[in-house]
Amino acid sequence: MSYFDDRTDKDLSNPVHGQGTPGNDARRRSYELNDKYAGKDNTPSEENKPPEEDYSLNDDRRVKVLSPGTLVAKRFFRNRLAVVGLTILAVMFVFSFIGGLISPYGQDEVFYRDDIQLKEYAAMSKNTEYRYLVADGQEFGTILQAQLTLHMGKDDSFSYKGVTYDVTEEGDSLYSVSSGGRLLAIAYKDIISSSDPSQKFGFNFSFNALKAHANGEAEFTANGKTYTLDEDSVMLNGEEIAYISRFVIQSKVSGTVISKDFKERVQQAVENGETEYTYVNDAGQEREIKLEYNPAKYQWSIKEGTSTRVFDAYSFPDSAHWLGTDKNGMDMLTRLMYGGRVSLMIGFIVVIISAALGVVLGGVSGYFGGWVDNLIMRIVDIFYCIPSTPLIIILGAAMDGMRVDPQIRMLYLMLILGFLGWPGIARLVRGQILSRCASRSS
Repeated sequence: MSYFDDRTDKDLSNPVHGQGTPGNDARRRSYELNDKYAGKDNTPSEENKPPEEDYSLNDDRRVKVLSPGTLVAKRFFRNRLAVVGLTILAVMFVFSFIGGLISPYGQDEVFYRDDIQLKEYAAMSKNTEYRYLVADGQEFGTILQAQLTLHMGKDDSFSYKGVTYDVTEEGDSLYSVSSGGRLLAIAYKDIISSSDPSQKFGFNFSFNALKAHANGEAEFTANGKTYTLDEDSVMLNGEEIAYISRFVIQSKVSGTVISKDFKERVQQAVENGETEYTYVNDAGQEREIKLEYNPAKYQWSIKEGTSTRVFDAYSFPDSAHWLGTDKNGMDMLTRLMYGGRVSLMIGFIVVIISAALGVVLGGVSGYFGGWVDNLIMRIVDIFYCIPSTPLIIILGAAMDGMRVDPQIRMLYLMLILGFLGWPGIARLVRGQILSRCASRSS
């Protein structure tokens, strides 16, 4: 409303002053101009608007019109390092919290694979020393055996304690010893193995079988029965009852009987210098066999490869596992996602605890001052003297020994780190408050 609107309360038809006086003419002219421009916009046009000034960020006139939050945001985004750090933090958050939700694998999901595991199945050795077999009802002790070893291949007889013993070479690596026409024992290198583990052979059968084998005979008689030799096999009525070989194979698996065919195949592999071969049993099953020679024991270790379901540990990265698997057969990428989630949670909560304590105590210290400020600052100095790293290591080792639950351990860790990190924030807040108070008082 204009000042001249007061004319409504006046009686202009009866002016106070005389007709034609200067005061009445000026007032009437003012009323006419006011009526003329009353409905028009009196704001300045774009051409007449004064130019706006651009103030720098450090200009005091500029700072006065910016809120503290806006000022902090502008300075933050002008700092490239801060922007890079914020970007990395956002990527880690998305990777850990969102990536774990879209991952097709669980946090502790274990993967397996079928692997060929080599287990010791049997051991084979080649007999290079003489063994002794004493006749039924006779005595031929270790001392006489040692005397026989000294004279075999050299003398036809030897004497011991006034008794003469006759040594006879019955065949290749086969000797017999007798005294007074009585057969006492034999020394041999070839081993007779029964096809039936429960069957045992007597002295008469063993001596005649070894003698026939050493001399290349086709048959022999023992205990009133006639046996035939088919290479290394001892046959009775067309059925194999034993076989003769210089190789000895002992099973390492309880309750397992090693067949003759398997022994012959192992012997063939040793003679041919093979270290690995595939054995097919009577049922048509293939078995991977590996031979390892142990020079300390002068024997071959026979290991059988069996399919075993094991952890898919340390697998190479592929389309299923982009970063492979760890020693427990778990997906490494998924483990990183969930591990990053734990690390971020610890970091955020520790910062919140430290900031809350630091802002409150620092604000109280700077605002009240005096003995309150002195007390809080001395507490800050005490916390600064605490060696945080050794303390955390000691507490971690103690919780390991006490087998504390991992979730509770994580809670303890967050509390410890939070309580050890507030002194720096408290001193910073206190300093800011003191500087503001000083600037206002000045």
